[in-house]
Amino acid sequence: MKVTKKTTVQKALQIHPAVTQVFKKLELRCIGCGGAAAETLELCARTHGIDPDELVDQINRAISEKSN
Repeated sequence: MKVTKKTTVQKALQIHPAVTQVFKKLELRCIGCGGAAAETLELCARTHGIDPDELVDQINRAISEKSN
C-alpha cells in the first residue's frame, strides 16, 4: 500500500514498520504525537520544514524496499 500527502501520520505508521524508521531518520517526533490521528503527512512535513513530496517518496520507497 502506498501513502499520499493526504494520508494521516497515524495511518502511515500503521501501514508498515519501515515508516517509523523514516520518521526517526528525519528526526520527526510525530510518532507519539497526539495529533498524529488527524495530521496529514503534508502538514507534518510542512510543519517541520520538509518537502511533503520528498517525505511521501521516502516513505513509499521504504515500504517498497522492506516489502520485497
